[in-house]
Amino acid sequence: IWGADLDGIPVNEWRPKRPSMLVIGSEAHGLSEDVRGLLTGRVSIPPSGSVQAAESLNAAVAGGILMHAWSP
Repeated sequence: IWGADLDGIPVNEWRPKRPSMLVIGSEAHGLSEDVRGLLTGRVSIPPSGSVQAAESLNAAVAGGILMHAWSP
């Protein structure tokens, strides 16, 4: 069980084994402590160094980026 988290490994280094599950928390509060306790790993989307980074991504955008990175 992978969770999207600011303290996770960068998405470009992420190599989840299959089968796996990706959990994305709420935009306001992120993952709950209960869910964090179930995770086997965390993945993050680091800001681009060449462009001024957005303060945050909404859950749908973050999910799309992570699922694209996960696709074969």
